[in-house]
Amino acid sequence: MALSKWIQGTKVNASAGDSLALVGSSTVVCQVIIQQDKTNTGEMYIGGSAVAAAAYGFKLSSAALETVTLGPVALDGREARFDLADIYIDAEVNGDGVFFFYLADQ
Repeated sequence: MALSKWIQGTKVNASAGDSLALVGSSTVVCQVIIQQDKTNTGEMYIGGSAVAAAAYGFKLSSAALETVTLGPVALDGREARFDLADIYIDAEVNGDGVFFFYLADQ
């Protein structure tokens, strides 16, 4: 069995209203934690490519420094995997962003 390690990153949305992939290339992981940047002044939204601050996505409150965790989930005895390139963010305010931590196989 391969060992896993935690890796961290950040993503800033320079232009509110534009959805951005969390990472630029395929990065398959078994768990990811996404948290508001504590300096944000607006809300952040997480979802698929159609995420928009105005309509879609899971909202992370700037007041509460909320986080969202995906995984690990067992599906038919198999551990679920997530591609970080398929997770998008959007911001209400230019320059707001998120921190993310993910568990990856070495």
